[in-house]
Amino acid sequence: MLPKKHRKYFEFHFQDSQALVALKYQVYQDKSIANTFFTHIKDFVETTPDVKCRYTSANGLYYSKQDIELLLKKLQLNIILLNKNSHIFDLKKIDENLLRNISRANLHQVLNLLHEDFEHNMNDLQIKYPKVSTIVGYSDRYLQICEALNTINNTIHELEGTFNNYLNLLNNKRYGGFYSTCLLDKDGWTGSRVELSPKDYEEFTLEQFFGQLLIGYDTTGKNLLHAYWTNDLKIIKESKITPQTSFSSNVLLYFQSHNLSCESVYQGFCQWYEDNNISQYGYSKKISEQSLGNIAIGKLKYINDQEIDVDSLNLAEKLAIVDQIKNKDLITYFPVIF
Repeated sequence: MLPKKHRKYFEFHFQDSQALVALKYQVYQDKSIANTFFTHIKDFVETTPDVKCRYTSANGLYYSKQDIELLLKKLQLNIILLNKNSHIFDLKKIDENLLRNISRANLHQVLNLLHEDFEHNMNDLQIKYPKVSTIVGYSDRYLQICEALNTINNTIHELEGTFNNYLNLLNNKRYGGFYSTCLLDKDGWTGSRVELSPKDYEEFTLEQFFGQLLIGYDTTGKNLLHAYWTNDLKIIKESKITPQTSFSSNVLLYFQSHNLSCESVYQGFCQWYEDNNISQYGYSKKISEQSLGNIAIGKLKYINDQEIDVDSLNLAEKLAIVDQIKNKDLITYFPVIF
């Protein structure tokens, strides 16, 4: 009898006071970078105590008008928290008044402005913190401000996804969302960064489907595809596009009601690229050169140890899975072999 071939998985735990839901993703072991990422996370989890999911964003899992209002309130509270403590590291205050006049017409414009302030402050914080990191009390203050900034960033993206879902469900009954998260230890460490190899850049894809697991961005700021999604020409003209060049512990979990092919997404991107003459700013439209999209490393295989075939799920079945996790906290994820 031939020995059983062991397979690699990442298991994600979603939990509230009532129940725990475990999603288990099978790793694409025929991909070199998927195996590299698996080993990287395995080493991080085994050598670092108390790692858990932090800076988690449930982008687009929500879809109602009430969800939009709650996210705007969450964004406002974290802006107030940041502004209250901005003097500690001499950071720029974010204008709270931007949220008071937000509407369907200017939502993306306002969120782009807020995202620009997030980028400025996060970059500024990373420069200033090491200079005072040895002073007692500054570590806790840094983590508090960093948490507020990352929540502002995540909530901006959550609002973009929720607003798109709200409109799409009204117009064409489509739904799309994803989780973004990373592992952190008790000191805010996300693990070492691994530089992408030249071969890894060929693995970037624009494809999206329900149950897809991908390596996260590991960047501060937007890549060229993000600028396309939000029509953010200002960041392009200012040469602030930041393509991905490495990974740490950030991952993405996609939950699309309809599959998006790489070709269909790329066609829309190329039309936008040509219409706005993006080449004049020195940016290529080649997927691998701009790190467009993400690198897929796995596919949903089990829910609470029950095997599923994501390719055969209808819309109602997909939404039923989303409903199991969207109001739960993503506690942790970890690698397993069996």
